[in-house]
Amino acid sequence: MLVVGTYTPDSWGGGFYFNYLEGIKSDKKIKITNVKLRFVETMDTLTLKEIREEREYIFVRQNLLDIIDNNKHLKLTVYYLENNSTTIIEKEFTLVRYKKTYPTGTFPHS
Repeated sequence: MLVVGTYTPDSWGGGFYFNYLEGIKSDKKIKITNVKLRFVETMDTLTLKEIREEREYIFVRQNLLDIIDNNKHLKLTVYYLENNSTTIIEKEFTLVRYKKTYPTGTFPHS
């Protein structure tokens, strides 16, 4: 299982987002609607199993540890709405692994 946590003031609460995470204040109101993952080297994708509390995306794949071992780059695509608009915005991030990832750890990135 691979968990992707998404952070907005609405999904985590303003105190946690602005204080603990030191989130940047903005007039924009963001609502994340979906997250997709793709491992760059092997072009593998994962299946979205569930979304918890509208902020944690749980992905699964039977051979997940092998996929992680065989990839250094992970493309993360986030889909969101801005200021109650009906237009979905897509933003892509590339995470680069810089050290060994363990089954109970994270996908370290820079």
